[in-house]
Amino acid sequence: QVSANLIGAKKIGAETGVYFVTQAVNEEEAREEARFVLDIIKDHEVDMPIVLDVEKVENYDTEPRTKQLTAQEYSANLLAFADEMSKNGRETMIYGNGKTFMLMLDMKMLDGMGIWFADYVSEDDYIPYFPYDFKIWQFTSEGNVPGVTGYCDLNIRFD
Repeated sequence: QVSANLIGAKKIGAETGVYFVTQAVNEEEAREEARFVLDIIKDHEVDMPIVLDVEKVENYDTEPRTKQLTAQEYSANLLAFADEMSKNGRETMIYGNGKTFMLMLDMKMLDGMGIWFADYVSEDDYIPYFPYDFKIWQFTSEGNVPGVTGYCDLNIRFD
């Protein structure tokens, strides 16, 4: 489906990107995940950074593999993924919400990495609170886009 989506997006002139939910429990697995993503996109033009989703996986029948990782271990895995991407000419960005960045990661270790921040706002609260610079802001999960059935996430990119 990734190939079909990338091809379809290019046909309508949209910029393309790839979003990957990591479950690496060590740096070698993170590098393996990066190589997996690189293999999937090798025949496609991808305009945006490769995005790693590091939100806490909850409300499933089984525990996520990453449940016991410390913030430093999680961050080291992200850096290993990003290093593998960089070796192949790709930039990496981290996607998450306040819990991700404040509790799950060591932000000192990740200084300089691009951030895609998810923080949904209400009609009377339009400004997200986040003490770090972010390149993309996901402001709702209840957006409407022509051609898309049902709700979808809406984002603003600042670069």
